[in-house]
Amino acid sequence: MTSEIERALSAENPLFAESVRAVITGNTSLLDTLLTATPALIPMRSVSDHHATLLHYLAANGVADVLQVSPSNAVEIAEVLFAHGAKADEICDAYGTKYATTMDLLVSSIHPASAGVQGALVRTLLAHGAKVDGITGDGSPMRTALLFGYPECVRVLSEHGAQSDNIVFAAATGRTDLLSKMLAHGLMPLERRCTYFPISSDPDVARQQALVFASMCDQIESIELLVKAGADIDAIPPGSHVTATPMHTAAYQGNVRAIKCLLSHGARTTILDPRYKSTAKGWAEHAGREEAVALLLE
Repeated sequence: MTSEIERALSAENPLFAESVRAVITGNTSLLDTLLTATPALIPMRSVSDHHATLLHYLAANGVADVLQVSPSNAVEIAEVLFAHGAKADEICDAYGTKYATTMDLLVSSIHPASAGVQGALVRTLLAHGAKVDGITGDGSPMRTALLFGYPECVRVLSEHGAQSDNIVFAAATGRTDLLSKMLAHGLMPLERRCTYFPISSDPDVARQQALVFASMCDQIESIELLVKAGADIDAIPPGSHVTATPMHTAAYQGNVRAIKCLLSHGARTTILDPRYKSTAKGWAEHAGREEAVALLLE
């Protein structure tokens, strides 16, 4: 592994490479020493196509696979970087987007999620000035977190004031006050362009989309409102990265309350998703959600 890391960093400035290693291994003292001695390391960028700064590496996404590592003390690493002047919303060219921020990379990365530091890192970025609705105000962090299925990030963003001015965001964040108004007035407004999962102009499909993400985020009151408004509980609406029924998304997250709610409304458990050809129970088994599996066996 060490030799693979060395190869991945071989073209970099030696001090930058050493700093990257300190970031991904959680070596706060070494990182602080390096940045104190060489402040230019903070704005310095990788020579790779992604042109990441040190802060971007903390998202463990969009860089060489071997460098996608989230240390358990990732928040401490972030604080060291910010203490030396790192900018929370600096962009890089990860995935060829030319506008990827650390936040967008973070809320779509499995590594900080698996390490149990993703939500805390989102809070840390926000505390240091990251824009909760993204650098263009288009809701990019929220829609990215929903797209990749990270409800903890959705909750943290919502707690810090992320906008919920469309039916999907309102349902997923439990903003039932807004959701009720949208359901009563033709689902409008839909000002926010959701690039990754366009909200359908068909009210029936839009309700189905909202139900999928409400189930993913364990928002029981949203589920109840949407079912009452006529959302098809077994539908597989377009526009989601995790195209499946509400039951599939609830099962994958291990959302026991949502599963019970959906079952109480007659949701079927034998439907196969179009991508993996699996039932909701299969999704729960894959994610290691034992309590959800037990419910779906009944």
